[in-house]
Amino acid sequence: MIPQLTWHSNQGKLFDPPDVEKRSAELGMRGSFFRQQWETSGPGQLFSICQSLRLDSPRPINIRLTVPGQIPTAATIDEQNCLCDAMLHDLDSRLSEMMRLTWVIAGCLVLQSRADTDEIDSDNNVSATARFSTGLHAASLTLKSGLDIGVLNGDSPSLIALANSLWGLQLDASGFEWLVESLQTSPA
Repeated sequence: MIPQLTWHSNQGKLFDPPDVEKRSAELGMRGSFFRQQWETSGPGQLFSICQSLRLDSPRPINIRLTVPGQIPTAATIDEQNCLCDAMLHDLDSRLSEMMRLTWVIAGCLVLQSRADTDEIDSDNNVSATARFSTGLHAASLTLKSGLDIGVLNGDSPSLIALANSLWGLQLDASGFEWLVESLQTSPA
């Protein structure tokens, strides 16, 4: 089973008054195209990720789409919320924007799978260490599922280096090695 996804693309007050209608219309068009792209491989990857995490009944996830700025934005906010720029093209054809969206959704799923641990406090705040390890774990699950279902091709080290660059993973040598190893073994 995969989580129910709710797409949000109304940014309202985030835009300056003269641009509200124009930017909201742009985001609506971008959001529609982005969701259509997602439907081609996203659900299969989420199914694989949920199986790897042993999540039988994942909670719904809200995806807040944003108009891209100069630096692409994607983030897991908490176990049920993430945000991602609604890009209309891939920054690099080897690692699509749908993989970046899968990565932030996978971050929500990783947090859901850890909900009973002490990495998340009673106010649903995640420690900095847990957030970093969540990003690594989500990257591993995303890349592995992409390789498994055939939407990614290439060797693990080059895909990891590309993800590090495009997704801002900020990997050090040990994080890079861990990701290489996790992609060469059974599910992360």
